[in-house]
Parts: sequence; C-alpha cells; structure tokens
Amino acid sequence: MATTTKTATGPVLTAVYTALNVAAITTTLGCGVYESVIPQGTAFPCLRISTPSGLPWDTFGAAGKERVVQVHVFASTAAYESGYQVNAICDAVMLLLQDQALSVSGHLLAGLRYEQDTEGADED
Repeated sequence: MATTTKTATGPVLTAVYTALNVAAITTTLGCGVYESVIPQGTAFPCLRISTPSGLPWDTFGAAGKERVVQVHVFASTAAYESGYQVNAICDAVMLLLQDQALSVSGHLLAGLRYEQDTEGADED
C-alpha cells in the first residue's frame, strides 16, 4: 500500500507513525506498528512504515517534494485467517490516512492519497 505526501522525510514518517499507532490498529486488530525495522521475534500481525522516498514537486513557484510512504502488513503464514487479518489492517490503515490532515512538523501537507496495494506473499 502506498500513499503520497508533499513534504520532508522525517516529519512525514513521524506523522504517519503517529496516525497509525492508535487503538484502532494496536488494540482492536492486535497489530504492532513499527518504523522502518521490525525487531526480530515480533509477534504477528504487525505493520512496517517504510522510510519515505520522493521526487521534486515544485509548483506555482514554490519548492516541494512528493513523498511515497509504503505501509507493509505482515501476518503469520500458519494462521488460517491471515488473509482476512491483513485485509482488515489494510482497511484500517486507509481509513486512518486517506485524505486526513496529518500534522507534519515544519512543513505544509498538500494531501495524502492512497495509490495502490499489492499481494506481497513472496516478501521475506
């Protein structure tokens, strides 16, 4: 799942982490939320927010950046319901991020939009 923002890397990662590290994900869905690295031995399900990548996005004479943030969701391959678990977490992530006015410290957030999701069953 990828979302696009217009701003800098650190504050974007912090804003997305803050938006997702809430009871709707952690308690209701029992999902751990991690930035960049998931510690070894972490219980499933969990999600990882990647370090944002981006491109220059200058418009109307103002400098800016388009940032892409990927949220990876992992569930136990042994669990029968892992597919349902991942879908429920992805749906919650989209609700928490799509068109939300996240606070991005020191920057102006132009918009936050869902772009795509893919089946990542082959990912290690």
